[in-house]
Amino acid sequence: MAAATRAIQLARAGERLYFEEGPIGDIERDALVEGLPLWFAAKAGSLYLAANASWPGLFKIGCTRKSVEARMRQLSGAGMATPWVACRTWRVHDAHGLEAQAHRACEHWRVKGELFHATAEVLEQAIDAVVAHDRAQLVAHLSYFLPEGL
Repeated sequence: MAAATRAIQLARAGERLYFEEGPIGDIERDALVEGLPLWFAAKAGSLYLAANASWPGLFKIGCTRKSVEARMRQLSGAGMATPWVACRTWRVHDAHGLEAQAHRACEHWRVKGELFHATAEVLEQAIDAVVAHDRAQLVAHLSYFLPEGL
């Protein structure tokens, strides 16, 4: 999966992949073709924007590799007076990586950790942009190697 990880890093940086000619390049291409589906399977999950009535105006941007419903139950069981509710979810190919990008994109509204003070619409637009940009970078630089459905 090292080849896949490096390819994703280059694509996100907007850099093209180059392979040597001949047997070494063939081995590198084969490693990438085999590694990318494994990489996506290992990293796929959901981003979520969640609200809690106990904290009006605050939203949590998080991720999970399990179900969002299970994550909301887990958060709600952490001594909260009211349950967490997912306002919006995004099915993504790299849950933790895109969560970090979403946090950076919403830094202006960060209160603490994963909590942000803005409207749901503003945060949704920022996360939409992160997800769309990342997908566009991967398609632009790795389209030949990407698994179907990305």
